[in-house]
Order: sequence, then structure tokens, then C-alpha cells
Amino acid sequence: MPIRSSLAVWLGCGALLGLLAVRTARRRLAAVTVAGRSMEPTLSDNDRLLAWRAPRPLRVGDVVVLESPYDAGVLVREDVTIPWQRPPARPGETNRRWIVKRVVALAGDRVPPVAAGKLPEGDTVPPGHLLVVGDNPDESYDSRQIGYIPAERVFGLILRRLTATRT
Repeated sequence: MPIRSSLAVWLGCGALLGLLAVRTARRRLAAVTVAGRSMEPTLSDNDRLLAWRAPRPLRVGDVVVLESPYDAGVLVREDVTIPWQRPPARPGETNRRWIVKRVVALAGDRVPPVAAGKLPEGDTVPPGHLLVVGDNPDESYDSRQIGYIPAERVFGLILRRLTATRT
């Protein structure tokens, strides 16, 4: 009897841990569809990506999903898809716009040449902000045109591509 009882306890604990892992993943993972050519050749239009909503501290080179800081942009579809939960809208806001970009500088970093444009190269990124760019400069509207982006706009970190567009 003690062996069966012990086995039942271990199986119960395993099942509980499995349920907790699924619950955490459901709250933290999101599927994102790329719209536009701003991240080519790394990502293409209609690629599906997996994003983690509670990213580790960001690093230069990370690809992120963020709320668009401008009214126009490459990703105009509201396509951060969380089947079980939608990101909360701000008061009076019905359609949020999302973009996928690469982080090129964090708070305290110098503005790199790749992000120079509106901002002078060598300036320091202010606290609470970052610089993001698309990998395809001819098709991207990003920090080169609009400057610093509030870090609070980051929705999540791209973990991997789920499906790629076939050409």
C-alpha cells in the first residue's frame, strides 16, 4: 500500500505541475503574424511568430513586438493573437497597432549609426526608452524616423518563427 500511495502522490504532483505550466504558458505566449516587409530578409510578410509576454531584460539584437508609437506603419493589422486573452485596450481605444522590430539600443546606450536619422549618432538613449529598427531600412518606419520609443510599449520578445511564408 505505501508504494501505491506514494506513486499516487507523485502522479498528482506531476499533474498539478503540468497544469501550472500550461496556465503560465497560456498567459505568457502569443502568436504574432508579420505584416509588411520591414523585417526582410529575417522575417517575411505573413510569417507567424511566437512571442513571450514577460520578456527577460531586453538585449541589443532582440526582435520584439511592440505597440506602435505612430498612427501609420507597416503592421496595421491588429494581429497579436491570444486566443484566450486580448491585451487590454487603453480607455477609448478599440484598435491597437503592433509592429515587429529589432532592438538596436537600450537606455544608457549611445545611438548607433544604424539608428541615426532623426537622432544624432552618439547621443545617449534616455531612461525608459529604446531604439528599434526594421532589418529592411527601405521598407521600415522606425526609430530612424521617429526617435526614441518608450520601453513600456514592448509587448513581448520573439522566441521563434512558427511558420514561414513560402515564396
